[in-house]
Amino acid sequence: MTANVFEESTLTLSAWIARGKGDRASAKFEFEQEGGSETVEAAELELGGKDGDKKKVSTQITLPKCKDDEDVYTLSYKVTCGGVEYPGNDFKVWLKTAKFKAVDSEGAALKGVPLTFNQTGDKLYVTDSAGECPLPINATAPAKITVRSPCSVDEWTTEVGRLREATVTKKEYKAVVVDPALEDNAEDTPLRQYTNLKVDATAPRQGSKITVTIGGMTDTECIPGIPGDPIYVKLEWDKDAVSKRNDPKRALIIDGSTVEPNDEGVAEGEMKFDDKGEASFEVELGQAGGDIVKIHTGITSATEDSTLHVQNWRRLWYQLTVPKGTDEPSLDRMTAALDEVFVEYIQEGDTVEVPEDDGPAGSWFDGAWIGEDGKKLLNVGDHNKTHFHGKFDDAKTPHMVHVMCCHTQYDTGGAGTQVDFLDVEVTKDTKDKWSDGSDVIGFKKKVGRGFFPKSLKDGGSSLISGSWESDDGSESGDIEDEHLHIADSHFTLKLPDEAVTYLGDDATKKVKVDISVFKAKGPYLGEADGTKKYLQLIVIRLSENVSNDVAAHELGHTMKQVPQAAGGKPPGMGTVTHGREYTGNGHQGGHCADGMASGDYNGGAGAGTYAGNFKGKKECTCIMYGENGEGSTCTGKFCDRCKPFIKGQALDTLH
Repeated sequence: MTANVFEESTLTLSAWIARGKGDRASAKFEFEQEGGSETVEAAELELGGKDGDKKKVSTQITLPKCKDDEDVYTLSYKVTCGGVEYPGNDFKVWLKTAKFKAVDSEGAALKGVPLTFNQTGDKLYVTDSAGECPLPINATAPAKITVRSPCSVDEWTTEVGRLREATVTKKEYKAVVVDPALEDNAEDTPLRQYTNLKVDATAPRQGSKITVTIGGMTDTECIPGIPGDPIYVKLEWDKDAVSKRNDPKRALIIDGSTVEPNDEGVAEGEMKFDDKGEASFEVELGQAGGDIVKIHTGITSATEDSTLHVQNWRRLWYQLTVPKGTDEPSLDRMTAALDEVFVEYIQEGDTVEVPEDDGPAGSWFDGAWIGEDGKKLLNVGDHNKTHFHGKFDDAKTPHMVHVMCCHTQYDTGGAGTQVDFLDVEVTKDTKDKWSDGSDVIGFKKKVGRGFFPKSLKDGGSSLISGSWESDDGSESGDIEDEHLHIADSHFTLKLPDEAVTYLGDDATKKVKVDISVFKAKGPYLGEADGTKKYLQLIVIRLSENVSNDVAAHELGHTMKQVPQAAGGKPPGMGTVTHGREYTGNGHQGGHCADGMASGDYNGGAGAGTYAGNFKGKKECTCIMYGENGEGSTCTGKFCDRCKPFIKGQALDTLH
């Protein structure tokens, strides 16, 4: 059996010998070896004791070093006593210390040559200024060196022994970005980093901070960098194009040290390849959509080896919920507008359908009421929206929107839904047409949009109260549903028979009628809920462009547009002027009057015919103008005044 040991090891060798007379009074250790810098001398030992005793004899030896030009030598021993040989063990004695030296073609020491050593796997070592690298021998086994790219061995002077020397050629190499991948990355096709989403180890393109890994690159292959070699990094933002948002601040981060860009938008730093030939740094991109950084790296300060282009984007999701049987709206026009402010808007899951008659009483109504015979239509407003928003599965919280589509949006809650007609005088000659075309004593009144044969609030009567009284006070009675015919936002009142009888043929007699009816508020085109702006209502019984513009408008509100004061603007943008923001003036909430002349705008208050009234202004074409219905001049885009504020929003939550 052969044992493997290191040179200069101390061994204790033993044997059991039976003592005899004469030539068995001593035992001799004898050695055979091939190689080694010195010879192990024989050792003779007296046995002692009585004849016939079994005696253990031992000797210690220190193994000689290997010769400088060998990796291993062999050694064996035997014990002889009285002409009898007792075989001992065989040993392989291995080199314990060695080093590698690299020289160039002129014989000069070559620094920075990377190599691996078979006993330490892929760990990289590098020659020092003397061209040398100690070999970390840790096993009694063959020791092999592999010189790594960008260097290659031209010729070995000696490949074994205590000093292994080779003539090496060292090629130039580059320090390049290896992650994120540079493939297909260019100025016009930058990497998208979704800065509004939480950092996730399984989704490295999320978060405002990106990690960049650097490796080596020759003309033909990717390689580890040479440990200790410098890497230069330069970040470039276009100072005239980046957002004024300043939280978090854009920066280069190397080993925890932060370098913010200078006035020209440039941040520079230096680092080194680690002992694995790797290196990484971080870039804080900020959270403003559309900002682009060019990340330059190089083995020299020129940083010309590679460039990674990264652009900030935000990603939002939506659930689409529609009345059953209604075509899903295409949102292509809207998503194109969002692309311009660097927001991806993605449908999550399948479209949810609302079955007919689902919802509180009054939610569905006869389409004939608004000229769509044969259909049942869904109205959603402040009175029943909680029910329909209950269908929202917020799977991407807090970055998801519920787009609840409906045929109409009328609100039925709060004040302003009762319309009164008081002290209306009727004589025998006060007549109008009844639903069958006949003339009846009574009158017709316009109530307005939102007034229907049945109340949208609960599907009940639209008549709140009604009564009549004779002019002499002698007779009176109630007005009931049967006395009203409701159509086209009007009602026709047919005077009750008792009142007609009172009037008789006397033209001087009168009755007075008081009547109150219910009229829903609206119609509206959509909303982002006041307290939960990620819950939206969108009317889709409109042209595709209008539906898109309304959906984009409401998402604009969800994205906190249009800010009216410094406190509502993104960090660092408090002094940035919009110039056409307004609130009120016939619309609800903050809006944009881009296109309106300065004099008419008058600081948002309006002047002349515009004073307090910005309704119907065809020159206002931004998505965030206060009205985008049929006949709108909306371009389907966010205007250049609004874009910086949308891009400046972090959108890290819609809740």
